Amino acid sequence: MNLKTLTIVVLGLAAVAGAGLLGQRLLGPSSAAGRVGKPLLDGVDLAVAARIELVGPASHTTLVSRPDGWFVQEQGAFPANQDKLNSFLFKLAEQKIADQVTENPDNFADLGVRTVEENGNKAEERKTGTLFSILDGSGKPVFQILIGRDRQPGMTVSSYGGQYVRFPGENAALLIGTTLVADTEPKEWIEKQILPREAEPQFKLIRVARTGAKPLAFSRDKRESPWLLDGASPTGLNTKEVDNLSKKLRDLEATQIAPAGKSRKELGRDKLSAVDVQLFDGRAFRLEVGEAKGPDNFRYVTVQETLDSSKTDATLKKEVEAFNRKFKDRVLAIPDWDAGRLLRERKDYVQAS
Repeated sequence: MNLKTLTIVVLGLAAVAGAGLLGQRLLGPSSAAGRVGKPLLDGVDLAVAARIELVGPASHTTLVSRPDGWFVQEQGAFPANQDKLNSFLFKLAEQKIADQVTENPDNFADLGVRTVEENGNKAEERKTGTLFSILDGSGKPVFQILIGRDRQPGMTVSSYGGQYVRFPGENAALLIGTTLVADTEPKEWIEKQILPREAEPQFKLIRVARTGAKPLAFSRDKRESPWLLDGASPTGLNTKEVDNLSKKLRDLEATQIAPAGKSRKELGRDKLSAVDVQLFDGRAFRLEVGEAKGPDNFRYVTVQETLDSSKTDATLKKEVEAFNRKFKDRVLAIPDWDAGRLLRERKDYVQAS
C-alpha cells in the first residue's frame, strides 16, 4: 500500500465519521476546550505526510514514505507493516476528543502527558508521553500529539476505557474514547511475514539440509497427495510432523533485521543449514539458517526466491523480482525455537516400527 492509497483509506473513513476538514491544513481551534467533540485529526492533510515518528521514553521509531510504500528507518529501511500502520491511522482518524480532563500542569505526570522537557529532560515510562508526529516532505510537523496513560478506573463503570492525550504546547490534558497502541520499538513495525502465506498449499518439496547430516527431502506428486520422505516407507512417516513443518514455514516471521555492522560469526552464521521449498507453479524459496545463536539469542537467516527457467508467466516473474528486492542483502532474526522446529532430525519424522 503506497502513500496515496493510505491517504484515500483514512480520508474515506474520516468522511464517514464526519471529519469533513481532513483535506485542510492543521487549523485546529484556538482553545483546548474548543476541541471537545471534534475529531482528533481535525484539519490534518494526510496527503502531505512523508514521515511518521513515534518517540517514547525508551525507544523511537521513524516511518518514511516512498513511492512504493512505508519503511522503518531504524530497521535498515525495511518495509513497514502496512496493515498495522493503516489500522493505527484508521483508529486515529476515528477518534474525537471526549473531554477536557485538566489544565493543571501538576496533574500531567499522573496522566502520562508530560513532555520530556517538562519532566526535567528525563524520559520516564509513567510520566512522559509518547510523542506521535506526522511530518511533511520538508520535515515540518503537520500533526503532533502526546499519547499518555490509559484512563484510570474511577468510582463508576463508565469511567473505564479511553486514553489521555495532549497537544504539545497546550496546557490541557484531554481524553479520547479508545486506547491507541503506539509502539515505539522499531522492530514492532516491520513487515514480519517471510514466505507468502498463500504459497503453502503449493508446496511440492521441502528439503532440509543440516551441516553434517543427510538431507531430508519431503515431496508429494499433487497438492492433495500425502507427503513422502526419501528412504522412508509411507506407513512409517509421521505425516502430522511434516504438516507441522509446512505450517511452520508458512507462518515464519522475522523478529527484527540484523543489527548493522555485525559479522557472520557474530550473527551465528559461520555454519549454515539450508531449507529449500519448491512449489508446483515453478517458484522456489531457499532459507539459509545460521546454526548458532546471534544477538539476543535469535537465529539469523537469509531468504531468496527463484523461478524455474521454463516458466514464462509475467505475473510470477514480477512477484519473484519484488520478493527478492524486499529481502536483498537482508539478514533476518527468527526465534531460536522456530529455527529448531525447521531443522529437526530424521528421527522426528519417522515413526518407530
